[in-house]
Amino acid sequence: MTRTHRPSPVRTVLGFFMLAGALSLCPPAATAQDGQRPTAQPAQPPRAAARPKPPRRSVFSAEVGMQPTGHDLTDTATFSENGEQGSLSAFSQGTGGLAIHVAAGTSVWRTLGIRVGVTYSAADQPATFTRSSPHPFFFSRPRTVSGELGAQAQTETGIHIGARVPFVLDKAKRWQGAVFGGPSLVHVSRELLEDVPFIEAYPYDTVTAGVAQLARGSGSAVSGHAGAELFWVWKAQASRTGKTQTQVGVGGGVLVAPATVTLQGVRGQDVEVQAGGVIVSAGLHLRF
Repeated sequence: MTRTHRPSPVRTVLGFFMLAGALSLCPPAATAQDGQRPTAQPAQPPRAAARPKPPRRSVFSAEVGMQPTGHDLTDTATFSENGEQGSLSAFSQGTGGLAIHVAAGTSVWRTLGIRVGVTYSAADQPATFTRSSPHPFFFSRPRTVSGELGAQAQTETGIHIGARVPFVLDKAKRWQGAVFGGPSLVHVSRELLEDVPFIEAYPYDTVTAGVAQLARGSGSAVSGHAGAELFWVWKAQASRTGKTQTQVGVGGGVLVAPATVTLQGVRGQDVEVQAGGVIVSAGLHLRF
């Protein structure tokens, strides 16, 4: 009689656990998808921080000063009288006067900026006149009379638009300045001699001047200007938020803006007036 050998249940369970442990120790088989070893991705370099743009700065100044010198003016007209030619002329001596200079500007590209300025000056110029009148009876025997006209008032207004380039003279940025220049529009208004009536009586050898007739003439002309300014500021540090504080300072500048303006002078004839020139001023400066 043949006996059949059957494994015990305990041995079967132990064999199962031993097989599972052996399989866990073996490396997994490579599949078709895992045939290539994955390559490491290169690290992306950090992006460079964008360079901060220079802050846009605006400036404002209000100054009071003077126009040191003026321009002499001679205005002469001729006319026909008693069959001959007479003349009437006026001469005014150029003198300086009070001047006001107000300007504002802002940066447009890096340190280059645009600037708009307005100037106003006023002066009283002493003037005299001379009149030569032909004799009613004799040729080449003119009667001449002269006199004072008093002070002739002249005002000049200029609008100046141009480029502005600032600069700094010290590390603390206390001493600052700028140079500027560009086109200008100059307007002149002044008193001019229009005529001088005279009084005569027989035998008409002499004449007496009457009251001079004055008229105000005005005109404008396009010219150019150039100048520079220098000022000292109290504050030049940045605020806690990173924005620059408004800087307050005092300083001065020089502006040169010559112009030739045509006005109607004696008896309606055109006369060229030299305007503008040098303006020296000082006052308050703001930078923000």
